[in-house]
Amino acid sequence: PTPEPTPEPTTCCTYKEHKNTQCKTESGTKPFLVYLTDRLGRQRLSPGPWECNRLKWCRGYMSQQSTRVGGRDLASNELAAHRKLWLVVDPDLWKAELHKFTRDRRGFFKIKLRRNVEKNFKTECNGDCSMEIPYGEGSFLRVHFPTTFWDCYQKE
Repeated sequence: PTPEPTPEPTTCCTYKEHKNTQCKTESGTKPFLVYLTDRLGRQRLSPGPWECNRLKWCRGYMSQQSTRVGGRDLASNELAAHRKLWLVVDPDLWKAELHKFTRDRRGFFKIKLRRNVEKNFKTECNGDCSMEIPYGEGSFLRVHFPTTFWDCYQKE
């Protein structure tokens, strides 16, 4: 008899890509966003599906890629340094899991993902989003800027 093939490893989530869009709440407002930092909170890191897969409150992630900075076009080897990523937060699920977070005086959240893995997050809400507005099913705003590209990846 022929042995069964080894199944592909499964991950918890798949993501629907929405090119040239910003993630929005179901009502069309800016969602509550967080970004990942290094252990000391000094350097902004780029969260993505690996972190989002492990966080119930993460509804997806959003990327912004600049191709021009300071009046000059970026070379291909400079693009990664000018890409930003955020995790999109479902406020209701975030509040339900607040007991799992610690928060320092600078506003950084430390979240334990598993036994020896902790991540530091900082919120990015400059008065233009609210933890009181539910994410719902989410929505998307099509955007076009000649030198900045946005993409929204929604957890399915």
